[in-house]
Amino acid sequence: MRKNFGQKTWLYPMPVLIIGTYAEDGTPNAMNAAWGGISEETEITICVDNTHKTAENLLARKAFTVSMATAGYLTACDYVGIVSGNKEPDKFAKAGFHAVKSTRVNAPLIQELPMALECKVKSFEDGILVGEIVNVCADESVLTDGKIDPKKLKPIAFDSCNNTYVFLGDVVGIAFSDGLKLKGIFQNINSKTVCECNIVSEKEGKTGIVILKIQGFPHPLWHLVNETEDTFVMTGTILIHQTILEFDSQFLIIVFLDF
Repeated sequence: MRKNFGQKTWLYPMPVLIIGTYAEDGTPNAMNAAWGGISEETEITICVDNTHKTAENLLARKAFTVSMATAGYLTACDYVGIVSGNKEPDKFAKAGFHAVKSTRVNAPLIQELPMALECKVKSFEDGILVGEIVNVCADESVLTDGKIDPKKLKPIAFDSCNNTYVFLGDVVGIAFSDGLKLKGIFQNINSKTVCECNIVSEKEGKTGIVILKIQGFPHPLWHLVNETEDTFVMTGTILIHQTILEFDSQFLIIVFLDF
């Protein structure tokens, strides 16, 4: 049985976004914000009250950065959310943060927080900040195989129901892959193979065709090797009737004759 709580600002997970800006005199400022997220492919939208020092800086500089708060700097990230830059102009330094000027926008990167979005202000009206994401940067210390590794980054989330910060947990599934099992197409395909490819297109009918863009391979013990392209392809993974595999260096085409 469900319990009704009424109108609340509860959502899981809620990010802990640290907005970095420069004041008109060049003083760096940081603000903790939870009400925000990606709103378009190259756009982020965040609620920023007009009374904040950050709001003044946004209007003056037309740029900002958004760093992911991390477990290692939880105290500092919480501090910049409870102390106003209007009352404590040097709160950035008091938090223990060090500013590094972004080379993409007129805003500071926070040296202690290794991942950030560098943004230009698209609009800021009625407390709603909309920014164009110019670049995403991350320190090499939080990368694995050239990609951001959440286990190294250790981002935190805000639990607005209990007023706590929580640490994001382990991987529990593969996005845009696990749900395919319910379509009846990939019931017997190893999820590791699917997760390391992006589905480009799919045509369904009596004969099913799935085209996968190859980005990486699990390197199993048993594999076939295309001598010209050194492409690894799983064998013994697809357990359906009459399957034809064709591949080149970029695409893996799976044709299901007995659909």
